[in-house]
Amino acid sequence: MTFCVLGANCSVYDPMQRLAGVTRASPICEGCTNRCEKQLHLLKYDYLDLSQLIPANPAPSEAKIARPKPASRPPMDMNIYVLRGQIAYTLFTAADALAQFLGDTGPGWRDMREGYAVTVNVSYLHYRVPDLARMPRTERAWDLQTDVVNALSGPEVMVLFSLLHRRARKACGLDAKLITVPGYCPKCNVPSLRRADDNPGKISCAGCRHAMSEQDYLAAQRVVFTRSGCET
Repeated sequence: MTFCVLGANCSVYDPMQRLAGVTRASPICEGCTNRCEKQLHLLKYDYLDLSQLIPANPAPSEAKIARPKPASRPPMDMNIYVLRGQIAYTLFTAADALAQFLGDTGPGWRDMREGYAVTVNVSYLHYRVPDLARMPRTERAWDLQTDVVNALSGPEVMVLFSLLHRRARKACGLDAKLITVPGYCPKCNVPSLRRADDNPGKISCAGCRHAMSEQDYLAAQRVVFTRSGCET
C-alpha cells in the first residue's frame, strides 16, 4: 500500500494527518483519477467559454466601405487569447508526450482546427488517465509563451490541468476572488484563511476546509492575542 504521489495536491489529502489518498496499482489514487477525467472534459468547455468572451468582428457590408474608428471597437483582453491558447497547447503537448510514451501514433491532430483538436486531445487523454499517471518526466516546452524546455511527469501534468481549469473559471467570472485573511486557522493552526469577495461574512481555511463566520473568526483571533500577551 502506497500513497498518492500528488501529495498535498491529492483530491482526498488530509491536512491534519498530512496524508494523501491510498493507492495500490497506480501512482495516483482513485479520487485523483476521477478528478483528472472530469477536469479534462471541463477544459474542453473552458475553451468554449473563453471563446465566447472574445468579441466577434462585425459582418462586412457591401453597401459601403466600413472604416470604424479605433475607439468604436470592443476592447480585447489579450489574457483571454493567451489562456485559451495555453489550454489547447497544453492538451496537445500532453497528448503528444503520452503517445510517445505509449509508442502509438496519437490522435492524429496535425491538420485540425484548434477547437476541434481540443476535443480530440481531450478524448484521447480521458481514456488514458492511468497511463498518463505512469508517464515519467518528459521534456517539452509546456509554456506556450516561452521556449523554455521543462521536464514534467504525468502527475505534474495533471496538476497543470487543474491550474488551467481554475484560471479559466476566474477569467470567466465563475469563481469569486479570494482574499487572504490574516491569522491562523483555529482547527489546523495554519495561516491559510481565505474570504470570498462575494461572501465577506464567511471565512474558510484553504487547507482543512474549515469554515466559520466573521464573528467566530474575530473571537478566535482574540483568544490567540490573549494567549500571546497582546491583550490584557
